[in-house]
Amino acid sequence: MPLFTALKHNAVNMPVNEHITELSIKGSLSQELLLFPIISHLTSMDTTRWVTWINPPRLDRNKLKEFGLDQCPILIINTRSQNETNKLLLRCLNNGKSNTVIANISNSQTLDHHQINFAAGKGNSRCLLIH
Repeated sequence: MPLFTALKHNAVNMPVNEHITELSIKGSLSQELLLFPIISHLTSMDTTRWVTWINPPRLDRNKLKEFGLDQCPILIINTRSQNETNKLLLRCLNNGKSNTVIANISNSQTLDHHQINFAAGKGNSRCLLIH
């Protein structure tokens, strides 16, 4: 199934335990090339809520504009520690103000996937973890 079709299908028929997608991407240029089209698609699916990106790589405004993201509701948040990232991730998923929360994480073993699934379900959100 094509990626965008899968994302759209999951938004409507998302099982309770499938709110998390994990990707391993090396390098900020690769993140831009892979994630910007996905983020553009996600923002077009739900224009009433944010796409929140925690700890993104340094973002180039021209690249954002190139992918049509310069006017999209994207909230960028930088944290100082993995513990702070974990807490913020749960809060952003739980409050329902973001349709998707993307988090660049350094160590996925410190995350409780059950808590993330629960928070995302409660907030009707998706979680995209980038390693």
